[in-house]
Amino acid sequence: MCTFFRISRAAYYAWRRRIGQEDPDEARLKLVQEAYQASKKTYGYRRIGLWIQQKREITINHKAVLRLMNRLGIHSVVRQHKFYRWGCLERTARQPLCDQLSTVGLSASPCLHVSLSTDHADKVRA
Repeated sequence: MCTFFRISRAAYYAWRRRIGQEDPDEARLKLVQEAYQASKKTYGYRRIGLWIQQKREITINHKAVLRLMNRLGIHSVVRQHKFYRWGCLERTARQPLCDQLSTVGLSASPCLHVSLSTDHADKVRA
């Protein structure tokens, strides 16, 4: 049978030994579920661990809380942050070339081109 399912004999007998045992995490699963419901589904694993420690006075590792939450398929509901635009890039991008050059102190005609090559950075041609 083990060769048919492609598992080792040791894994089969370990599974057979575990099948009749109770779940050692059953009490802690109930505590995590209770803390999750009490927080209205807003607490993450760290705050659930603190809640259990403060309310029930039971110390539980935060990694164990995370593992139990993953096992239950629960996670905190995180609010979406509002998107803020800092400054307006459109205003500076649409500013005409003539206005930009006048702030530097140059006068510009409508057909003025500025060369941006490294050799001729100061060269202005009309």
